[in-house]
Formats: sequence, structure tokens, C-alpha cells
Amino acid sequence: HSSALQHDRLSVVSAELFPAERQGWADAADARAPLGAPRHEESIEELRCYNIVGGQNIKEGSISDPRPPLDLAAGRDEWPACFKDECAGEAPAAAPAEASYPRVTMLGTGGMMPSKYRNVTSVYVAPTPGCHILLDAGEGTLGQLRRCVDADAVLAGLNCVWISHIHADHHVGLATLLSRRASLNPALPELLVVGPRSLEDYLKTFGAMVDLRYTFRTCKSGVLNVAPGVVLESVAVHHCSDSYGCVITGDGWKVVNSGDTRPCEALVTAGKDCDVLLHEATFEDDKQEDAVSKNHSTVSEALGVAVRMNAKQTVLTHFSQRYPKLPPPMEMPDGHSVALAFDLMQLTTSSAPALVEMNKRLTKLNAYYDAIEEEKQKVATAITNERRKKEDDAREFRVQRRLEKEAKQKELGALRREAKRRKGNDGKPQPQPDAEGV
Repeated sequence: HSSALQHDRLSVVSAELFPAERQGWADAADARAPLGAPRHEESIEELRCYNIVGGQNIKEGSISDPRPPLDLAAGRDEWPACFKDECAGEAPAAAPAEASYPRVTMLGTGGMMPSKYRNVTSVYVAPTPGCHILLDAGEGTLGQLRRCVDADAVLAGLNCVWISHIHADHHVGLATLLSRRASLNPALPELLVVGPRSLEDYLKTFGAMVDLRYTFRTCKSGVLNVAPGVVLESVAVHHCSDSYGCVITGDGWKVVNSGDTRPCEALVTAGKDCDVLLHEATFEDDKQEDAVSKNHSTVSEALGVAVRMNAKQTVLTHFSQRYPKLPPPMEMPDGHSVALAFDLMQLTTSSAPALVEMNKRLTKLNAYYDAIEEEKQKVATAITNERRKKEDDAREFRVQRRLEKEAKQKELGALRREAKRRKGNDGKPQPQPDAEGV
């Protein structure tokens, strides 16, 4: 629910970059599909009446359902009122035409591990109709693919999977993709997988257990023709050993993916004048030491690469999971179309105006969120103070009760001693006066 609502809220920011989700299974009769699961062609709007209960997909009202249905309107209500009013007065951008290529879809925009709002790294590129390329395949990539396209059709027609390096958040989902593709049709040809040499060892180990059906080429193979008129070139970058970025070139266009890296001049040269740059921005600027020690880029460093590369459109991605919703505010370079990536964001080489508008709205939204967080902090402080006051009052009450109890015990002890003394005196003979009356 959280991820779907997040996507729906972002569609308010830009309907062009965040079209309605598609969810479901390729075949409702599939043994892995929950009972009554909707098919791919159903949008998220049509899925609001479905809930997952006990491993089954149950239509609302069919049985007692302990969970509320997915309410998109309620999800939008979580936006600040002033932001909703501002967006409501503007006509939403139209979704891009289906014939617009190349198309880039951000399947995962977080680093290290999946979070509530950001999956780990993966990018789906459709250079031309019928051509499909995946750049990295972190955990959950297949599920993300199913949310935006007919995943089985894409897998069946997949031309290439390119993996930037061997870190888990970039390749753990690959075996699942290959296994699913191999199960679709025994006649499908082997899929081209391009990656670092150590990835081949991983796939060989996994392939001993399940059918993966692939052909492996290392990133050092140079320029590869992955489809008619589409060329992929790997570029060594500065991260861990055997790490790469890539440049995909087609008929009059160029898309660059940085992978994980420090600012890299070799990538700047290879991607010069690109139409779309996808660059990692793992850390905000005040985490410069972390960026250097872990071989990642800060936001400003990624923007510097975009300027030197003269990228027409830049999308910042691979954010640290310390920024689950909105990364920190940033100053955008003048004359450049720059945007923050979110899961399932879709763009083409002509999305620059939408990126600029989206960034303006998110900048305002960041300001609204700052005000909201400040108000939340005040409320949280007041609640904390009230709780502490109650705890102090309760502690003082307990101390007072203990003191009263001790005082009563002392008083009772004194009374008992006095009674014992009197009882002892009553049993003793009184002294008699002597002859002189003394």
C-alpha cells in the first residue's frame, strides 16, 4: 500500500513522469498468482478493491476483511493542503505517447537495501519498440517490472542485462529474472548478460541448481551491439574493483548510466552531450567524507559531472536510505534539466520540461515538509514533556506514599513500645517509703 500510494501522490506532481501503475500477473491461472489476482491490464485504480489477506487476493466484501482497501484519495490527503491546492490549479501534464523512444523507467532508486518507498537499483530502458535492456537488477526487480509493464513479455523479448558491479543491491535480483525468463518458453534463445568477471562465477553457482539460459560477456568486452542500431559501451569507474558505468547509443540519442562511482572523467568523456544522464547521488553534500571513503558521489558532485558532460537531462538516483521519501534540498545548476529519481518514474529524451516542473514542485514540497516536520517536532516535544511530567508526578506520588508508610510504621512502632513499657510497669511492685517518709 505505501509504495502504491507514494506513486499516486507523485502522479499529482507529474502525470507525465509517473503514469498510473499496472499491477497483476501475466496469467491469473499461474500457480504463483494469489486467488482472484487481477491481470496486467488492470491499473492501480482498479486494484483498490483488492486486499492481500492470508496469502490470498480477496475482493472487498466477499468475506470479512480485516484490512481497509487501498484508498488513493486518502493517500493524497497526506500532502500539505497548500501544495495540493497549488497543484490542483494547474493542468496535469499528459502522459508521453507510446511511440516516444527511447523510454527510461527507474525500477529502483535506493542504495544498499530495499526500503518502504525505494527499491534497490535497476533501470529498464526501451531504446526502440520491441527492444528491452535492463541496467542492474537488485533485489525485487522482477516485482517492480510487473508494476509498470507486462513483465513476461519484456523478459521474453529482453535483449541484454547489464550489471555495473558485484555489490548485492545491483545484482541479487538477476537470477530470479533469468529463471523466470527460462520458464516462459524453452525455445527462447540465451540472454546476453554483461557484467564484471565475478558475476559469471555467481551465475555458474546458481545455474547448477536452476535453468538460467544466458550468455555471459564481461564489461571489458568493449562496445557491444545489443540490438539493431543500439550500441552499449561499458566505462570503468571509481567504486569497488571491476566497477563500470555504461553509455547506450541509438539513432541520434545517447543515454548514460553512472553505476556507483566517484566523479569520473572517463565517463564524462564517453557520455559527452548525452540526452539523459542517470547519475548516483548517494550522499548529501555534508556527508563528503562518507562519499569519499565509500567511493560514492554527493549531490553537488553528481551535478558537476552533469555540467561537464553537458547532459541535456539529468536524473539523480541511488539515494542513501536515510532519505526514504525526499532527498535533501539542493541548488540546481542554471540551464540544466535536473530531477530527483523515484521508483517507477518514466522519462524520454523529451522529458526536460516535465523534469524542470517536477523539480520546482518538489522544492516547494520540501519547504512544506520542513514546516510540517518543525510542527511535528513541536508536538512531539510537547508530548514528551507531558509524558515526563506524568512520570515525575507518579514518581513523586510513590515517594510520598513511601514516606507516609514509613511515618506510620514509625508511629506504630512507638505506640507498641509505649504499650510494652506500660505493661511491664503494671506487673512490678511499687517501691515503699522508708521510716523518714523518703
